[in-house]
Amino acid sequence: MPNIEELLKELNTLTYSAIDEKNADPRLIGVAIEANQRYIEHLEDVQLLPLPDRSVTVKVDGTTIRFDGDRQFAEWLSGRME
Repeated sequence: MPNIEELLKELNTLTYSAIDEKNADPRLIGVAIEANQRYIEHLEDVQLLPLPDRSVTVKVDGTTIRFDGDRQFAEWLSGRME
């Protein structure tokens, strides 16, 4: 089964061919524009999704310290480096 990128590529190829042959139906052009725009919006939404924090456990001088996430560990580490 083709993925969305393959389907868009095929749709764009058909649309460009129809335009080049001066045989492009306005509805085809509209569908191609809409499909590409929705895919771009989907990609933008995916980029804005927050990544889940992961717990981090470190052993320092024989003591095990567990952090709730990467950010908490980074803050602790930067404080120790000063």
